[in-house]
Amino acid sequence: MITELSLINCSGSDLILKWLHERIDPSAKDSPYYKEVFELHVEFHKEAGAILELALNGHKDEANARIKLGSKFSKLSADLTRKMKEWQSTL
Repeated sequence: MITELSLINCSGSDLILKWLHERIDPSAKDSPYYKEVFELHVEFHKEAGAILELALNGHKDEANARIKLGSKFSKLSADLTRKMKEWQSTL
């Protein structure tokens, strides 16, 4: 069974996490945006993991409901994208 934690720990293919940990200029980690983007990214993965687990366990209707427009997943995705663009505009 895939858990939320195991999904988050699959960081090898996560380009945002790789950027936040390895490729970002070290001085950028002092930005207030860094912490906020990092936290939104983690929350996004937690929700994605929970949705994936529902789908894999046969709860397709609930999984589909949790990815619809206006859902927590949708909001986290939009918030993460917005915050990254906002941060980019300051660089």
